[in-house]
Amino acid sequence: MSNQSFLPFEPSGESNFTLTTSEIIENALDILQVGSDGEDVEPEVYSRSLDQLNLCIKEMQTNGLSIATYRTAFLFLVQGQYEYIVEDSEVTNEYFQTTLSADVVSPTTTIPLTDISNYEVGDRIGIYKNDGNLFWSTVDSITPTVSPAGDVEIADSIDGDADEGCDVLNYKEKASITDRVWKTMRRDNLNTDIPITQLSRDEYENLPFKEEQSGTISQAYYWRARDKGRFFLWQPPQDSRQILRFTYEKKIDDMIRPTDALDMDDVYLPYIVQHLAYRMCNRLGISSEIYQRVKEEFYEIRDSALTYDSEVTDFKITLQRNQ
Repeated sequence: MSNQSFLPFEPSGESNFTLTTSEIIENALDILQVGSDGEDVEPEVYSRSLDQLNLCIKEMQTNGLSIATYRTAFLFLVQGQYEYIVEDSEVTNEYFQTTLSADVVSPTTTIPLTDISNYEVGDRIGIYKNDGNLFWSTVDSITPTVSPAGDVEIADSIDGDADEGCDVLNYKEKASITDRVWKTMRRDNLNTDIPITQLSRDEYENLPFKEEQSGTISQAYYWRARDKGRFFLWQPPQDSRQILRFTYEKKIDDMIRPTDALDMDDVYLPYIVQHLAYRMCNRLGISSEIYQRVKEEFYEIRDSALTYDSEVTDFKITLQRNQ
């Protein structure tokens, strides 16, 4: 017996296995015995395979498989504004909060902060002014003084005063929300989440004084438009110190570059490869013998994926309605 048998086991490596665009296409074409002998895949074949790969992903999503992820986002509000086109508004998946270390008097582009540890050039920065409204700009430069405090130079001169201790927000990237939105909360004083009622379109249309009055948000309607999603709030916020926090469905991004990795549970990887091979059969003139084999294997793997999906997804999320 080899001495190696008595050595302790070692972990095999990482458990987050995935496949890139080129790897999925190569594996699918290998199944069809196209390019399996080492010859290069023609650009036209690769391009058609890429199109079909993205169609496969869309088909999996429309068939109800739970391959989307659910994320949290924050929508920063404007005093008195009741309608928000999400992609055109200030919305992010994560933000950071600090305070002013000294008074800010308009006009100025220098913002003294108590903590600059999360700030980088190019970040969006919002300063709560004394009138309760958020002033948004972009970070141009950062000057550390005594860590963690420092000064941030912004791209636009602030149009109002803000006293020492006023809240300041910043975030790195805007979130793009066009898919379904689920649970919605109102965040007061930047740290307390309070549930609000999610309405249907008819319920929202029946509400009075949608534009005339401002107050505390208690209800919201999200319109999943074809191009850009929209939030409708009731009542419109009386100031900018309320933040909307919501959960939304994030679909898998399109595969574009050869190195793009598929953001999907690895259990579904055999399905997507076999699905692509099945789709490409008629487009490449594959023999009936190979086609029949690929078809049978595709339905077998698809059934396994559906079984797995039903086991790990105990329930489907549904919108919360008024009773």
